[in-house]
Amino acid sequence: MAVSLKQVKAQQTRDDYRALRAKRAREQPRQVMADLAPPDLTGSMADPADGTLKGPMLKGGLSAKLVWWDNLPDVDGDEETVKLYWAKGHDPDDSSLPYKEVDSETYTVPNYPALPRDMKVPADELLPDGRYTLKYSVMDYKGDVFWSTPVQVICDQTAPRGPTQPEPDAMTFPNTVITDANVDSVVGTIPPYVVHNDADTVIYGWERVLPPTPEDLPYKGPVPVPPLQTVTFDADHIKAVGDGNCFVSYALFDKALNRSSFAAYARVHVALGALPANLHLPEVPLSEDGLDIEDAIAGIWVLIALYDNWKPRDEIEVTWGDTVLEAFPVGPTPGAELKFPMPAATLQKEYGDATGDKKTNVSYRVLRGGAPFGGVQAIQVDVNFEFKVGPPRPLPDIDWPNPVNPDLDQGTVTSFSKEVNKLVPADEGKDAEFTFKLYGPVNDGETIKFYWAGIHMPEADKTVDGESEGEEITVTVLWKYILQANNDPNLKMYYRIGSPDSPNEQQSPDRSVNANAVVLRPEAAKFNKVNGAGWLTCPSLEGPDHAIVVNVPDLSQWLEPGDTVNMKWWALPGRTGDPAPIPGTTLDAPITLTDDNGAFPVTGFQWRVAPPQTYVLPTYVDENDKDGRGRVTYNFTLNGVSVTSNVLQANVGMHEATQPGTCPLPPPRAK
Repeated sequence: MAVSLKQVKAQQTRDDYRALRAKRAREQPRQVMADLAPPDLTGSMADPADGTLKGPMLKGGLSAKLVWWDNLPDVDGDEETVKLYWAKGHDPDDSSLPYKEVDSETYTVPNYPALPRDMKVPADELLPDGRYTLKYSVMDYKGDVFWSTPVQVICDQTAPRGPTQPEPDAMTFPNTVITDANVDSVVGTIPPYVVHNDADTVIYGWERVLPPTPEDLPYKGPVPVPPLQTVTFDADHIKAVGDGNCFVSYALFDKALNRSSFAAYARVHVALGALPANLHLPEVPLSEDGLDIEDAIAGIWVLIALYDNWKPRDEIEVTWGDTVLEAFPVGPTPGAELKFPMPAATLQKEYGDATGDKKTNVSYRVLRGGAPFGGVQAIQVDVNFEFKVGPPRPLPDIDWPNPVNPDLDQGTVTSFSKEVNKLVPADEGKDAEFTFKLYGPVNDGETIKFYWAGIHMPEADKTVDGESEGEEITVTVLWKYILQANNDPNLKMYYRIGSPDSPNEQQSPDRSVNANAVVLRPEAAKFNKVNGAGWLTCPSLEGPDHAIVVNVPDLSQWLEPGDTVNMKWWALPGRTGDPAPIPGTTLDAPITLTDDNGAFPVTGFQWRVAPPQTYVLPTYVDENDKDGRGRVTYNFTLNGVSVTSNVLQANVGMHEATQPGTCPLPPPRAK
């Protein structure tokens, strides 16, 4: 009878299974069917002595490992069933326990794995904490049932401190300042907690840089929790972490390896080595005659001389009045004097609603590891930030110590040409006027000072004498101040009000003025070669082109390479008056400026007036009309405005006493 390929494969599978069974029988210990091996809980066992299981491993249930028993079936289709049972409690009389089937598995020949699969007690069967018993049964292929030895266990998934105290209290220290004197005997105490057990252990961390959460601290341990619940810290570790505000946390473990939450931070102050010494009193510059608003505007500083035994991580904590400022680190390279700016908000707050001089305490402490050393160094300074004159300050005074009060009239500038808040070239050399309405409340004897572009104009200062609130007052802005400030499209004009018995003045809002009355006239160019009397004569003609050479000064304060300068020369008849130019003698030449390597550097260049026959020699007409004048200007555009230099002028005498007519060109060759 023919054998199919399918039958051959089936027989091979059976043969392989029998061979596997024989191999297992040789490798495994002999198992008596009447007393199956207990389930293996080694991986989950915390204490085999009493059966305490590892609490954290029970979150997903309890796994039990099994081994194959003896006399496994070998006929295809034979089945054996394993069932896992779980009961609450421990009892020498196993039959009295309320077992519950929690897992099962059926194995069929020939599909037996290398080992039985792990059986599992579901997680919800492991609660509440307490004593439990575990066993399993096997129904073999003949229908007989056999039982394992029961295993007694203890489930404990509750962390130390119990469910009512989720976060341990911070560790306590008899002395939170650690110096060389006590670094070798630092002991922290764990506060009492519920559900304490002598088998509890603790891990602890000590670091200077505060991590985001206590879990991020590097921890040491676990070590047993002694009866007094103390932890002795390693001095070498404290020294390695070094000075600073150090943070200590810990977590508790019970025998079941359940971990408590990490404790709240405890803070200790570490200050090792020679301690700060020889501290000096603070100094406040400008405070000898009291501090006022101008000092606050300029910036008020506290200066502290560097003390002995400083360290880079030391901090200086300055107190102004009753306000303790944020501590500043000394840093790795401090100077002989440490300087600390006082915030305007602190100055304003500490003066408050006082009037006149207020005595203000200024002090500092040196902190190492967050703990003070050397005592408090303190002085007193007089402070007067009262605005005594004029309308009340705005509330809140958010721009303090800025003295500007928006309730003061801005005023109006009127130019000589009657332009309003604007000066034009037609106003050159002329004074302007400033008109404003007098503030209120106002009292005789109060002073008003006026400023043009920040320049004080004492000639305009006024002392109130009978004038009343709202009255218009006009003062003169002298030309010399307009000239000094030069042109500015957004020039600021303002005034300040005060009194002789107060150092503080309020200031009006700025009046913006478009000032363009100062006409720019750059210095005149110079002729390169004139005689001792300042004349242009025959020897003034230079080079092969016999040119009059003009030296133009440095223009780089206004122009740059690529800009254009327009040069102009013209000749006039005679030596006096202002006649029209000699016809044909005007020379206009646009020059493109270069850098210093080009022909016409912006930092200064030479311009040649040539040929002389066209532009210079026509000053000679005949022996009765033989002299003239030459003039030169240069012109450029700046900010859209045409700018022309001052005029360069010299007498021109292009003739010689040794021959009639003009200068010979070219000059005769020397014999």
